[in-house]
Amino acid sequence: VSDADIQKNKKCFVVLQCFQWILISCLRADSVGADTSNYARIFDDHKNIPWKECFKYFKTYYIDKEIIYHFEPGFVLFEKLVSSIWDNQGFYKFVVALIFMSSLGQYVYKNSEDPFIAFLLYSGLFYNMFSLTGYRQVLSVAIGILWGYKYIEERKFFKFLLLVLIASTLHKSTLIFIIYYFISQKKVTNTFMMLFGILLYIMISYRYYLFEYVKEIVGYEEFGISTGFSQRNFLMLFSIKSVIIIWRHKYVANLTPKSDIYYNGFFLSAAMIPFAMVSPTSMRLVYDFLFILMILLPKVYKSFPDENDRTIAYTVSILVFGFFVLTKSVPYEFFW
Repeated sequence: VSDADIQKNKKCFVVLQCFQWILISCLRADSVGADTSNYARIFDDHKNIPWKECFKYFKTYYIDKEIIYHFEPGFVLFEKLVSSIWDNQGFYKFVVALIFMSSLGQYVYKNSEDPFIAFLLYSGLFYNMFSLTGYRQVLSVAIGILWGYKYIEERKFFKFLLLVLIASTLHKSTLIFIIYYFISQKKVTNTFMMLFGILLYIMISYRYYLFEYVKEIVGYEEFGISTGFSQRNFLMLFSIKSVIIIWRHKYVANLTPKSDIYYNGFFLSAAMIPFAMVSPTSMRLVYDFLFILMILLPKVYKSFPDENDRTIAYTVSILVFGFFVLTKSVPYEFFW
């Protein structure tokens, strides 16, 4: 099979997967997803805001520090724009799904060596948040993270920063992604990984104290603190994958000069877990950085030289991710 045929098949698979998830997202009823009905109600409120007030809200929000229309001004403006084209909830869901999935598809096609594993990971970890529930963070991730990743690799800071700032007007938690740019090139060594493990232990120990500072930065002031970690299945899966990813680090580094970028993104995702142990809403911060797994995990599997070992790795992943989908699946209904 020629390289051209491989790329053609890869593109076809990615397009089909994105089309499938767009349909699943935009055809769902408002009862599907924790926040869908709330966003539907707010969409009906924001569509009546005059255009002049939408633009004025940027000053009110960022300079006067007043929150009038529920959310960040960029999202209010986005809802106004969508409603001016077609005042329809189904169309609203479609636009959000189209923007996100086209961004995700481009990200996977250009960066991931194995789109099957990438979308298996999406189905196991991300679909509930990014296909069935979210709006603001879905759009901000698409612009700031999935589009912005290219400029991290190319070391084009101002283009990257511009995308993140635009995304932050939709959901300000995206600002935390700026950290990734500055540490993405950090050389990952055994000493570095050991020191990170110590740092993670300290962060877990002082997670409640740290969360008090972080929650204002990422816009989670209104969310309460829980005493337990509600995502136990996720933590189990993340732990298993962490062991494999760290074990294969040397082999992945030999395969690609960009391994440091992938591993630093993975470690940043791990660094967000202590906050998720304080407030379940902070799992969204984990997800922001965890998209790097869609690039890293296929490279980890490729690092196994023996075909039988790779087959075992694929089989285990299918079983583990399948279990995760089953344990976190939500009832689905069509909008009709």
